[in-house]
Amino acid sequence: MKRFVMLAILGSAAAACSNPVSSSPSSSVLAALSYTTEDLGTLGGVSSTAQDINEHGQIVGQSQTAAGETHAFLITDGVMQDLGTLGGTFSTADDINDDGQVAGRSSTASGEMRAVLWTCGTALDLGPAPSTRLYLNEHGQVAWAGLGTDGNIHPVLWTDGVVTDLGTLGGPSAGVSGINDGGEVVGSSTVPGSLWREAFVWRDGVMTDLGNLGNGSDAFSINGAGQIVGRTSDAISQSHAVLWDAGGMTDLGTLPGHKSATAIVINDVGWVAGESFLDALSSDHHPFRWQAGILLSADPEDQQSPINQRVKGMNHSGVIIGTETFLNRIDSAKVWDNGVESDLGTLGGESSVPLAINEHGTVVGRAQDATGAFRAVAWRPLESVAALP
Repeated sequence: MKRFVMLAILGSAAAACSNPVSSSPSSSVLAALSYTTEDLGTLGGVSSTAQDINEHGQIVGQSQTAAGETHAFLITDGVMQDLGTLGGTFSTADDINDDGQVAGRSSTASGEMRAVLWTCGTALDLGPAPSTRLYLNEHGQVAWAGLGTDGNIHPVLWTDGVVTDLGTLGGPSAGVSGINDGGEVVGSSTVPGSLWREAFVWRDGVMTDLGNLGNGSDAFSINGAGQIVGRTSDAISQSHAVLWDAGGMTDLGTLPGHKSATAIVINDVGWVAGESFLDALSSDHHPFRWQAGILLSADPEDQQSPINQRVKGMNHSGVIIGTETFLNRIDSAKVWDNGVESDLGTLGGESSVPLAINEHGTVVGRAQDATGAFRAVAWRPLESVAALP
């Protein structure tokens, strides 16, 4: 694997950025029941989306400007800052860490899409980013699907000014779906002689094939302990939710009466959130939480209902966010905690989608207003009850 040295070296400058001070989250796991809904505004245009929130309450995303462009934003203490672009008309912020560093993408004046790391409001061009989504850890490392040494889409990792091509599992291309604070990267890769992609983990300079149960696999999330979750298909193309750790691959099972499942996210406690469904072709997905070897419905009341509920994330307290879809087009933002479902609501329109949650239980995403426009929104918990141990 070839390493590319960037001309600009960021080093540890992130530590010098000032951040708003927040209290530590409660040691109790809380299940929020009621929320306020806050329109976060725009950069002068009609629409916006909040993509991520850190433990200090800083929020990042993208917004339409008065000129009709799309720009990345950072909100600190209620003030929305335009992070600008690399000379083009587009930028978006995907991730923010607790030092206030922001990772995203921006177009240049020539229209090329580049990976960007904003530190204290200053943009650093990390390299080509032809695919979607960047992943940022607490040490300022950034992973994304960039251009490999052969010109194909490869996972790459930026660390203190150095970009490393992580390679593939032998096929021409691979993608990224997560990074932990140890700099371990997960995703899926093409492999020679197969139509299926294989889940991988890159650690200590080596990309490892995580294996499958018959027909390919995908890794979606990795926690601080290096535990990985995702899915794999068996010989009859049924999807299995799986956990990879030092003990190998564990099939997490399904909800009663279901045949398929996929694991979406794992937190640092080792709890897993995912979706269980009737079979590989089913559109009725139901959220679950797996912990200590037990898989339980996140929404027992609707477990057997013909509805489509999708998981978008989970915090380290085990609170799950996601959507419930109506009429195949209207998404309703939901929170599930210990079997209690909360509807987050909208800004007066039909649809809403949560995209991130922090340890204080604040959820961010987008919601329609009365005109039908999607706006960046923060849902903040009001009433809470102590969760089960």
